[in-house]
Amino acid sequence: AFIGIARAYDALALPGRAIRYYREALALQPNDLGALEGQGKAMIARGATARARVNLDRIKTLCKGECPAAKRLETALAAPPAPVLHPIASNEPTRPVVTKD
Repeated sequence: AFIGIARAYDALALPGRAIRYYREALALQPNDLGALEGQGKAMIARGATARARVNLDRIKTLCKGECPAAKRLETALAAPPAPVLHPIASNEPTRPVVTKD
């Protein structure tokens, strides 16, 4: 369930929340390759490539050879950096400025 929620947040471009739910999934199943990969990709989206590399190393240790999860995360790490996503400062809607002309 946690991985599903994390993937939904990934799809909504909310990597910070996705990381949180991947962390919950990994607390239950620390060797889940899908959760490690997903969390790594979400970390990349947040600009935390060093932390994503820790996940990649963990995946490689678990696979003990070639595995698709490691290859996909390596590819994501090698890609040009995407703009770092930052949380929105406020959830309040902005109001238009009304001027009298």
